Amino acid sequence: MTVSTPTSAEKPVSVAASDGSAVTMALPAAVDTAGVTSAAGTTVYPDAAAHVDLAVQATVDGGARALVTLKNAAAPNTQRFDLGLPDGASLVADGDGGYDIVTSAGGAGLVPRGHIDAPWAKDANGDAVPTS
Repeated sequence: MTVSTPTSAEKPVSVAASDGSAVTMALPAAVDTAGVTSAAGTTVYPDAAAHVDLAVQATVDGGARALVTLKNAAAPNTQRFDLGLPDGASLVADGDGGYDIVTSAGGAGLVPRGHIDAPWAKDANGDAVPTS
């Protein structure tokens, strides 16, 4: 898998497979903020939306994760990430709040192509916050 983080918060993150198919994820940005990439590889988009910073990290398993920092109580508490799936792919709930990305193999059923972990959040004290 190859993860491509955009130079701007208004462009999507892309995770491409060796067969050329890709899953894209649009960031919930309101403005065209340039990303700054750290030595560790995290790309941060400061003030990408009102009272919100965004960040994107490649994961060790070949995927990507988006991190949203709500900077104060005025920040919106809903964040949506539009997905672009390869042709013929669909999402199937995994029962734990995440989704499997699958394609049909005809009579052989569904073929797993990837996975989206369940969302999670923590407050300023490090306590879990309900997410969906």
